[in-house]
Amino acid sequence: MSSLKLVVHKAETIKWHPGPFHSNKPPNLYVKVYHNKHRLLKTRALGRNADPIWNSSCDFIALASSEILTFRIFHCISYLGLNMHVAEATTSIQDLIEQSCSDQSVCLDINGSRGKFRLYVSLEALTVQQAVTQQTEDISKLAIPSTTEEILAPAETIERVSASGNLSVSFNVVLSALRNIVKVGDELAKVTSVYFKTLL
Repeated sequence: MSSLKLVVHKAETIKWHPGPFHSNKPPNLYVKVYHNKHRLLKTRALGRNADPIWNSSCDFIALASSEILTFRIFHCISYLGLNMHVAEATTSIQDLIEQSCSDQSVCLDINGSRGKFRLYVSLEALTVQQAVTQQTEDISKLAIPSTTEEILAPAETIERVSASGNLSVSFNVVLSALRNIVKVGDELAKVTSVYFKTLL
């Protein structure tokens, strides 16, 4: 069992075939990464950019180095609200770790239905301390109230809006407060899961 950090750095479009129903412009690419059919990461579409740079990362737990990562490249057709699957590549965690260096990413050559692409990614194994530190940093980035006034502010807002009789607004305010609580809970769960999984 290992704690791993995956980074999707960038992509390069070598060949692009937009098809008869698309304008002859650069693709609007983004990437989805799957681990054992579970989606780990989705990058943003950066507009008409043939060579997008994302540097998007995520941490995850792998039970075995033979497990598979799948990288799927999509072309977003924003004005139609469509997402076209254009290419895909799979690799084992072990192969990706062996090829990854601390200062250099791995280049995956991917041929698909709409062209040829190069995807630059890296994967590194984290120590327990590194994994916990990363999750702690993620928690610190959340807007967690630290003063009495900040803690009481949502309750006071809910009370004030409820008194106005607008149930729709009251409901939205409550949901907003609950979302912040859920975010903190999710991050705390990630930290504790790292400890428990290393003990198994």
